[in-house]
Amino acid sequence: MFSVDAHFAPQSMQREQVLALTQSMNAITVQVPGFPVAPAMGYVLSYAPTGGQAAVVILLHYSDSNRTVAYVPDEASFPLTDLPRVTEEAAVFLESMGFILDDTAFGTLAPAEQEALLQRTPLPAAGTTAAPAAAASPKKTAAGSKSEAVGRLLMSF
Repeated sequence: MFSVDAHFAPQSMQREQVLALTQSMNAITVQVPGFPVAPAMGYVLSYAPTGGQAAVVILLHYSDSNRTVAYVPDEASFPLTDLPRVTEEAAVFLESMGFILDDTAFGTLAPAEQEALLQRTPLPAAGTTAAPAAAASPKKTAAGSKSEAVGRLLMSF
């Protein structure tokens, strides 16, 4: 199960810590509490925060507002042996929303290509937090309420 982590900020992450990066080939209109209904790109970032451990984060990037939402699994970090299972769960999470994912083959890229790819990946800045849900849409229309309900339904998977 994945949940929003409003404080995720991998500022000190080095290229060498990244184990894999999967990105969406399409933008999907999604709604996350505290964010407007808008197109977003999806990413699954697998990395090694400490020796012998792994972590996975799902990133939804809203290019219109240049904001990123991070979803993390219930286990913040886990043994490297669990990485395939957790990465697959993250991919299924994004695919259930309609994202078409592409593995970037990060580990096979030259270091310079890895750096360039990471520069294009919208990692959230330190202290980035989700806006309060009430501030997202002060005036709700019937269509907005339906869109939000569908978004909440999709996010529950």
